Amino acid sequence: MPHTVIGAAWVARSAAEIEALAHSVPLHMRPILSAVAQRGIAFGVLVPGGRVPRQAPRHRWTLTIIGADLEQSHGPERFHRKSLCQILERATHVCVNAADAEVGNYQLFTDHAVAGGHVVVIETRPEHESAWLRVALRYAPKAATVILSPNAARLAHAPGRA
Repeated sequence: MPHTVIGAAWVARSAAEIEALAHSVPLHMRPILSAVAQRGIAFGVLVPGGRVPRQAPRHRWTLTIIGADLEQSHGPERFHRKSLCQILERATHVCVNAADAEVGNYQLFTDHAVAGGHVVVIETRPEHESAWLRVALRYAPKAATVILSPNAARLAHAPGRA
């Protein structure tokens, strides 16, 4: 049974329910929900103050979005530290996305999850991208890490892994 998350609770849903939901979400989310329905990946969203529930799938490939830019932008300090660690420590791929949500990028994230990865996308805004990058590098040091930023030109000349 495919798994997706509503708020902070993982729930099992039928593929038909997930496909129907895919038509009501923003375009960039559609590849993810399609992969949940058709390929069986587990998908979750962690919001500020939310926690990873005990029943969350742990031994399946996953795509998790850390939603730090919902109605207002938040840095890592607004998130449950243990949940962030739990998610990031399993990550094979991490993206700190402070840029626009483009369908092609989310399709690529989904492809990595379908291929067996544990993908984490941190959706944030430029004012918090550095803090999120530090957290990602600290808790997922071996993950392939990328930053999507409107500040790419500035970051290209900065030392480090970004």
